[in-house]
Amino acid sequence: MEGTPILAFLKASVYQDRNAHNYLVDFRDEMEIYDDSGRLLQFLSQWQASSTPALAANGATFYHRVLQLSYEFANNGFWGAQDALLTRAWLIDLVQAGVKVCLAFTCGCGCESFPF
Repeated sequence: MEGTPILAFLKASVYQDRNAHNYLVDFRDEMEIYDDSGRLLQFLSQWQASSTPALAANGATFYHRVLQLSYEFANNGFWGAQDALLTRAWLIDLVQAGVKVCLAFTCGCGCESFPF
């Protein structure tokens, strides 16, 4: 498997020496998501990926769904537009690295590639 890109999620292997800062300011900055969590859960419970003719022709993949959800997060005020653009850039990086998503619940082998 030499040269095959692999994505792994492991425990942290570095120590971060945190700079001094005001934890109350951090808490206040994060309050919006706590206050809006009910609306976020409602949105997520009702959200369904749409299937446009272009996506249907190419097959809507997991990556397409992530991108669509990120744009809808921004459109509904859960994220800023920059967050959705960063998600798009991250997905492109994954594709360029050859990462395939294994979704055992969608098909026999479960691997989907991202057709641009």
